[in-house]
Amino acid sequence: MGPDLKIQGTNKTIWIEAITPTSGETENSVPSMEEHNMFIPVAEPVAEEKIILRYTNSIQVKNKQIIKYKERILVKDGDACIIAINGGRIETQKFVSDPLPTIVKSVFPIGDEIVIINKDTYEPVWDGYTNRYKIKKCNDSKVRTDAFINSDEYSSIAGILYLEIDLWNNIDLNAAKSVFIHNHQAEFPLPVGWIKHGTEFFVKNGYLYKRSYEL
Repeated sequence: MGPDLKIQGTNKTIWIEAITPTSGETENSVPSMEEHNMFIPVAEPVAEEKIILRYTNSIQVKNKQIIKYKERILVKDGDACIIAINGGRIETQKFVSDPLPTIVKSVFPIGDEIVIINKDTYEPVWDGYTNRYKIKKCNDSKVRTDAFINSDEYSSIAGILYLEIDLWNNIDLNAAKSVFIHNHQAEFPLPVGWIKHGTEFFVKNGYLYKRSYEL
């Protein structure tokens, strides 16, 4: 068997390998809303790093599967491969307050949002993000979060398509907010603007850019 979905264009074949990660069952699992006290006025911060671990694991698993497809020539040279991730089963994902999607932080070394304030005027003078190349698991092993900038290991992936859909929310795919992240190191990449839906992230001249599309 090959990838889950095939899109045949005039000049390009696109393969999609899909996965819906869960919150996990080990000590690195993402706490539920009840465990996070999401239903009380003062809630604990969402365990973003544990969510990222779930996404990096999904990307790693599907990347290995795509490599096997290419070895078996089920995916041919010139074909673009996408990993589609549905984060709808990780219930606390929707409570992450950072404007930068968690899935983006799973393939680029982006950490916490920070703001520098002038101590005299109390005015913000700079805002941005810390670097985070690895996340430590409970067993002290480290998982890399820079798959799309420093590793040929993921060159088979043209990009990540991310959605949050479950049985109770966002049944309408047109209304669901999608995120597409281009892998500029892909062997067979897709052009910026190819999907024209949701929000698109891409690297240009060493900088990460965002482009949004209206329905």
